[in-house]
Order: sequence, then structure tokens, then C-alpha cells
Amino acid sequence: MPSHAGSPFAVIHSVSRRQFLASAGAGGLSLTRAFPVVAQTAPPQVDYTIRIAPVSVELAPDKAIKTYGYNGMVPGPVLRLQEGRQISINIVNDTDIDDIIHWHGLFVPSEMDGAMEEGSPMIPAHGGSKVYTFTPKPTGTRWYHSHDIAATDLTRSTYAGLYGFLIVEPTIDRGHYDKEVLLAAHHWEGRWVSMQDIRKGPPPDNGLEVMYAAASFNDKTLGHGEPVRVREGERVLFSAAERERD
Repeated sequence: MPSHAGSPFAVIHSVSRRQFLASAGAGGLSLTRAFPVVAQTAPPQVDYTIRIAPVSVELAPDKAIKTYGYNGMVPGPVLRLQEGRQISINIVNDTDIDDIIHWHGLFVPSEMDGAMEEGSPMIPAHGGSKVYTFTPKPTGTRWYHSHDIAATDLTRSTYAGLYGFLIVEPTIDRGHYDKEVLLAAHHWEGRWVSMQDIRKGPPPDNGLEVMYAAASFNDKTLGHGEPVRVREGERVLFSAAERERD
């Protein structure tokens, strides 16, 4: 090969693959520093996924309500958790406002409680998500529901279909029964009314209250849902609650 002394171009020597690998091995430490290995963190295993999204509820054949619900249903899916077993629940917010889910009646860390006043972060709108991980206790029938502030919007938060049963089952004998019936009472189509219009007399301004045009057990008004069918001698566990308001 002709000499290139004094040339501005570097001399390129051909090397074999074996020689290249040997050279790389000798300089392995410097290569490791130049290209550090990034540890990959595995995503947490999710036991339940809940999507917050618009939904239509047919309370009766001639009565449909457009509202918001969990996983396309009102009430939301029943969450059955085991006492003392850690659970992970992924919440996806497919609505147009930030929202949050509160686990009513559980002893959980404040950041997992699902209440803004306790320091829990909101779940961003338009597809934002959050994984709640906690060990459920105490045992019993509880609620999960939106803890966003409805303020004057009577179609959001506690006035919507954003609620569902959460059951923490004990590790010991929970008692014997043949059938379980869950009944959630809820009011719909709220409107503001003046208490002065309802009850005359002093003081001149009795403030505002909310009145409703419809009510339901689970997703049906009275007389339009399936009856509770039992056999003689069956032991039936009823769990009933009325949706709270903010």
C-alpha cells in the first residue's frame, strides 16, 4: 500500500471480525461507559381495569338516561377483593374532564384513597390512567365511586352513574347463604329548586336544594327490573345502599 505520510486523509486498514471482537473485548470497560445499560421495570400486574366513559342507561322502556359509568354499565362491575391480598386496579379516564375514584370505607394510604383532600392525584381526561395498589381491609360490602366535585353540574360525579359495589371477603368463614342480592338506590335528573318554593315562611331565602325526576334500584326504576326470585328455605344475603351526594 503506498505511503500517505503528510496526507490529510487517515489510512484505513482492513481487520478481520476476530480482530475486531478481540479489540472490543479489550476495551469493554470504555464501551460499557459509553453505552450504559438501562434497567427495565416491569409494569405492575393489574387485577381489574375500570374505564370511565359516557353511557346510556335504560331505566324503563320509555326512559333512557345519558350519563357516565364504569365499563359501560350502571352500577359499575362488582369488585370482589380478598382480605389481606394486595390488589392493583387500573383506572382509565375516557371522559373530557379529570376525575378520581374513591374506595369508600377502606383503610388505605392517602395517595391511594382516591380523594383529592387526602392528597390523591386526579386521573387526567382523554385517556389518562392511574393504577391503584393497596391491601383491602376491613371486610364487608363497600362502595367505589367518583370523588370529583360536581359543583353546580348535576350530570357529573355523584349525580352520574359513577358508582359500584366493592366487596372485601374475609379469609375465614364468611357465613353460609344460598344467594347474594345487591341493590343500589340512585336518583336521576336532578334540578335546582328554591326551598322557599317548597316551604313558605321565614327566613326569606331558605337556600337551594336538589330534587329529582327519577329513581332506580340498580339500573331500573321500580317495576321494570327483574324481581328477586327465591326458593322456600333459601338463605339470601341482601346488601343495599343509597348513593351518597357531595
